Amino acid sequence: MPECDEIRSAGSDEARLLRPLWREAFGDTEEFMACYEARMFRPDRVELAVRDGEIVSMLTVLPAVLRTEEGGTFPSGCVYGVATRTQYRGQGLASRLLSAAVRKRIGHELDCMAVVPDTPELFPYYGRTMEAHTAFYVREVQVTARQLSEAPARCPAAVEAEDYWRTRSRNLQGHTYLEWDRNAVDFQKELCRQEGGDLFCFPDVPDCCAAAERRHDGTLLVHELLAPEEQLAGCLAGLMRQMGCSAAEVRLPAWSGAVLGGRMEPFAMLAGRMLPEAQKAYLGFDFA
Repeated sequence: MPECDEIRSAGSDEARLLRPLWREAFGDTEEFMACYEARMFRPDRVELAVRDGEIVSMLTVLPAVLRTEEGGTFPSGCVYGVATRTQYRGQGLASRLLSAAVRKRIGHELDCMAVVPDTPELFPYYGRTMEAHTAFYVREVQVTARQLSEAPARCPAAVEAEDYWRTRSRNLQGHTYLEWDRNAVDFQKELCRQEGGDLFCFPDVPDCCAAAERRHDGTLLVHELLAPEEQLAGCLAGLMRQMGCSAAEVRLPAWSGAVLGGRMEPFAMLAGRMLPEAQKAYLGFDFA
């Protein structure tokens, strides 16, 4: 197997050099890449594989904090944007980057690291390369406006990242979850705005918040919906009304949303710390 020249952290002037890889691997827009560079790129967070002077594989470790229902607080990270140039795939470069990221961080500045597999088939892969286990779950719900017609619609209002962060933290207190910092929440806000959505709170329901965007087919994609159980239907109905959507795909914590139906699914994995499966930890939005 050919060896790459170097596995290393990014340089401070290399953010724009990652754009061809973002574009090739994910089809990302210039607007997205500029948003990532401004809000999330830090050289020490990015691991690169370089061959003949060309960046051929990359990943980013986003900063986070794991908070547990017992009151524990653990410095954490979340692997993001794992990508390899097409002609170099199948050579183990991403695996080497993941292993390097784990060795460099866990047991040093980080207690643990999360990763969100893009497909179910990738769960075993991250289990091997990062020694990670499934720890985070979500409830996925598909719903129509007709199904929510009896719910009293609550009016959402777009909010700044700081306000959303406070509401999110208040709602998730007492559960095991990954807490994003303000920059990450602001990153998600801008990604939602690029797709015709935003971060929302609900003035009539102080503990409700949602991160949502409008898909090109007119359906609503809700990356996160947090609210007291009795208010979920009304908050979702109001959000769908304001966004002009007759159907929605919604992601909620595993312990929430039984009133809306749906199914519980594994969502993300954790390396470095074992969590009891019964806790069904929550990660939330994943900046996709």
